[in-house]
Amino acid sequence: MIPAAILNEKNEQIRDLKILHAFSLKLLDYSDCIDEVLWELAHDAVAHIGLEDCVIYVLDEASGDLVQRAAFGPKNPDQRSIFNPIRLQIGQGIVGACALEQRPIIIKDTRTDTRYIVDDQDRRSELAVPIFSMGKLIGVIDSEHSNPDFFTSWHIEIFTTLGAMTAGRITAAKLEQSRLQLANRDHLTGLLNRTLLSDCINQAAARALVSQSFTGLLFLDIDHFKLINDGHSHAMGDQILLAVAKRLQKAIRPQDAVARFGGDEFIVVVDQVESFSILENLAHDLQACLSAPIKIGNREFQISLSIGISLHQGAQVDPEALIQEADMAMYTAKSAGRARIIAFDRRIRERIERRTLMAHHLNRAVEQRTIRPAFQQIVDLRSRRLAGYESLARWTDNTLGAVSPAEFVPLAEELGIINRLGASILERSLAEARRLGGDWRISVNLSPLQLEEPNVIDKIEDALEYSGVAPARLCLEITESAIIKQPDKAIRIMEDLRALGIRLAIDDFGTGYSSLSMLRKLPVHSLKVDRSFIKEITRSHADLQLVRAIIGIAQDFGLDVTAEGVESEEQAALLAALGCTNGQGYLFGRPASLLDAPSGSIEPCRAAG
Repeated sequence: MIPAAILNEKNEQIRDLKILHAFSLKLLDYSDCIDEVLWELAHDAVAHIGLEDCVIYVLDEASGDLVQRAAFGPKNPDQRSIFNPIRLQIGQGIVGACALEQRPIIIKDTRTDTRYIVDDQDRRSELAVPIFSMGKLIGVIDSEHSNPDFFTSWHIEIFTTLGAMTAGRITAAKLEQSRLQLANRDHLTGLLNRTLLSDCINQAAARALVSQSFTGLLFLDIDHFKLINDGHSHAMGDQILLAVAKRLQKAIRPQDAVARFGGDEFIVVVDQVESFSILENLAHDLQACLSAPIKIGNREFQISLSIGISLHQGAQVDPEALIQEADMAMYTAKSAGRARIIAFDRRIRERIERRTLMAHHLNRAVEQRTIRPAFQQIVDLRSRRLAGYESLARWTDNTLGAVSPAEFVPLAEELGIINRLGASILERSLAEARRLGGDWRISVNLSPLQLEEPNVIDKIEDALEYSGVAPARLCLEITESAIIKQPDKAIRIMEDLRALGIRLAIDDFGTGYSSLSMLRKLPVHSLKVDRSFIKEITRSHADLQLVRAIIGIAQDFGLDVTAEGVESEEQAALLAALGCTNGQGYLFGRPASLLDAPSGSIEPCRAAG
């Protein structure tokens, strides 16, 4: 006959095996939520195997610590979530020792083992069993009991089996969490990406509603980042983006979040904003955090940010609309000169909407060639006789009305249609010159992007040949900024144009930072003094001396000088006395059709006097 003690032990083992079987079936019904699986393991160990408590720790690979993820016992019988988890270093306490030695540890009497961390004076024995997945430690199952010498080798087998059964689910859940993290994180910087940004804004808005505060967005764009990518490499650009991301993370408040929106754009979600000044101060802090150069290898890069601000208060928030408002403000900051901070308001929306509408109409206008040249007289300041005309693009739209070139020319450059527009203006200007007859010179502006075209020489030569206008009657005006971008290439093109017999002028001279050594190399015939220097020439001694110096330099180089923006007889007389060759401006006439343009001697326009 089998002794009762052995029979009871066998019955308990059969019971435990049934529990293991039931737990294995239960695992099939669970998702990849680690905490749910671990809580069920702890619960079944206590409820069905006769233990007093069970705690499960999972290895945090980032920190290397063991973190409490599930517990069941008298202290937390129904608590499925751990709000203040215990963290143990490898080697700390019985659990840490189990992880360090990677073997089960039974403590028969906690009072005699120095490794025991006293948590409850009533606990007298402890069991810790490691959990492995593919030979790698991923966690520890731990249990304490009020009786000394309670745990046996059978408990080790049960815990080992439970751990092995659970390990696959833990590993699968970790992989799923990693996949989700990769899906919601930017692969380069590790910041939030666009996928998670909307949720982040919604959560911030919900917290702001409770605290009766605001939710703020800062839309950040790195100034001139394209130059870094084009001038160095995309790998270098990636290193700079990574460095910027790290600095931004350090500069924001703990409750705020930063996301990479795309390319060189970042968004900071500012949580529970009490006043606009908090947003503004944070924006300044973000600019300041990039004031020190970023060092990549033996190179240093000075980075600046254009920042747009948007603000929301209320129950309903549209993340996309809030992002769009901050984006509009950022675009305005870049247009205002970069390295600026601008907050969104209604006027910004109106300007952006006008620009969007203008872009649509401008594409159509270039396609249909409804942007026409108008011609302004260039006058010999000594004889007051006509020296030629400058062709200026003019656009009147049925919806937008008259649109200034200061608006549509930069937009055409952004849209990539400036070359088509420039070619159209050149062709029509030459056609007008042919119809007018005579030998007056026609000046046409050549944009920086036209200068970069591979076949720009051929296109200009074809336009001249088609019109029948002699090359000597055409003067192409090129800005300083177009030349200094790629000076060697620009000079080669200008030399080829001059070889065709075309005259060349530097437009808006004095605004583009070109040097005298550069001027000496340029194959040009004349300089055009920017109107900003002419406007105050009769009242500003500084402007007078500057214009005098420009005229002197031009004369030394054997170049003609044309003053732009001449609007009074006093200005014209002073410029003539200084030796300025030509002038143009409202004093002599406004841009008009060549059919209406005067020839011969030019009388001042009384309306402009």
